This record gives sequence, C-alpha cells and structure tokens, in this order.
Amino acid sequence: MAATSRLVLIPAILCLLATAAGCATASPAIESPSAAGATAVTAADGASALEARDRMVAAMRRPGHVYHRVAQRRQDAGLFSNEGSISHWLDADAGLAREALRLVLDARKEPTATADAAATSQAEAPADDAPATVIPEALPGKPDRMGTAAALIAATQEATNSEADDGSLRGDKIVVGSQIFDLDKALKVAGQDLAPTCPGLSAAVSLVLGCRPGAIPTWTLDKAGRYRGQQALLLTASYRDEGSEEPVQIDSFYLDPATYLPWGLVQRSVIYYGTPEQSEVRADFTHDFIPVAALPAGVFDPQQASQPTPAR
Repeated sequence: MAATSRLVLIPAILCLLATAAGCATASPAIESPSAAGATAVTAADGASALEARDRMVAAMRRPGHVYHRVAQRRQDAGLFSNEGSISHWLDADAGLAREALRLVLDARKEPTATADAAATSQAEAPADDAPATVIPEALPGKPDRMGTAAALIAATQEATNSEADDGSLRGDKIVVGSQIFDLDKALKVAGQDLAPTCPGLSAAVSLVLGCRPGAIPTWTLDKAGRYRGQQALLLTASYRDEGSEEPVQIDSFYLDPATYLPWGLVQRSVIYYGTPEQSEVRADFTHDFIPVAALPAGVFDPQQASQPTPAR
C-alpha cells in the first residue's frame, strides 16, 4: 500500500461495534453476560424498543464499578476488510467513557488462514435476515468521529508512513461530559470536539453504543431473535440522514433476555470512498464490571491518559 493512500472504515460498532464475530479461522465462543456478574432484568411483555434500549443501558451501571466490554469483531468490506477488537469502559453515572481500537487490515496480514477455515467462520456467524438496503455516506471521505468500527484516516496514514508498520490500526477516545478527546499512539490529546450523541442518551453511552454522528436512529425490537442457537431480543437501530428514507447504517444488537446486555452485534453500512463498498461487521461481546479502585489513574483523564488495564 502506498504511503499516500487513505483508508476510511465506516462502522460500526460495530460487530459495533459495529461491532463482528470471530477471526479469520474460527468464531470465538460467547461468554454469557449473566456469567460476568450482570444484574438480571425482568422484561414486561409489552416493552417497547426504547424501553429495551434503556434497559440495556441500565444493565451497564453498577455502583462503584466501571462497565467493561470487549468486542471481538470482523468487518467484511472489500479492500477495507479487517478484524480485531474494540474495548469500551463506561462510568455512565459520571459521564465518562473510553474506547480502544486494535484492528488489523486483511491486506496487511500474512496469509495464514485457509479458505476452508474462512468458510467455517462464515457458517458459524449468527443467523440474520436478508441484508438491509443502505445508501452511501452523504459526505464521502469524511471520517466518523465516533469511530467505533474504525474511521481512522489519521491512524492509517501514520501507520503507512512508519517503517515499523505492522498493518494495525489503533485509536483511543475519551468522553468527559459533553466533550470527546482523540488520543494519538502516545496517548496524548490529538483533538477535542463536542461529542456526538443519540437522542435521549448521554455522550458517554453514545460512544459505547456507537451512535452515528449526524444521523437519527429509529429503534425497533424483535422478541423472537436468535443468536447462535439461543433465544435473544433483537434490538435494531436504523440510522437515517435528515430528509432521507433509506438508512445509512443498521445496527442489530442481540440481547440476553435475562440481563439485557448484548451478546453480539451485526452492523451493515456502506463505505463510500471513490466507489461504494458494502460493509458488514459482526461482533461477539464479553462483559465484566471493574471496581473503580482497581482502575489505574488516568483511564478517563485525557490530559494524563493511561492504558485502561485494571490492576490485578
């Protein structure tokens, strides 16, 4: 890849995200959120989609703890295809969130997986309805500030200009109140802006859910969803630009009916950079709750940012 090339990866969560189950060789096993200490939530039969969304957010709160989620995900999008992990840390009551992307472009990897293994991975992916119709970005080439499934132009340019390039895409973001901070590889502030939000959600929660800037989501709920053979609540956010009837991004969360924490995500969108490229992200989630006292100082401090690895 030439050093002057520019890559745009549109979420997603993605897997969402935005965010994409598995690696090139096999899909990872699902760790049930209920086994990670989540509090069970009882759903009324008539719960609406917004109520289900709010129950999911409520399940991410625990006094004295930070919610931690890791998405093992894959994005299939032609030239932009990649895989890796997206981690989030959320203190919803304090309005704080952290995101860490660690992705590798297929084009930059050594060929290690066989075609049969890749086919097996696809066969084991969660079943879903036929692909939804999505339209290209209204502003082609403009990076998505939330970047939950990798709109990382700057990170890619830095990597392609580095002699030590390993083909990976890395990015960290911190939300404090209404502000979002982009961090460089040295965890120094590279940019600051007003954080995008979904209607009715805080900026911190919006980062974790992968809300799409500039687009308005419509939430729907299917109580008869299935995820890897398990009954699941299928909560879907369809993002549309103002005045448009067609969605630009569709995020489908597969929720544990007992806890309302998501087992996984399927995200569909279009990468529009030169020519449109259909994108599909699939992710499996694992969850835990970390005592606030176990987090190193600087996890949510953009001016003195540290790696958000819990003390052991």
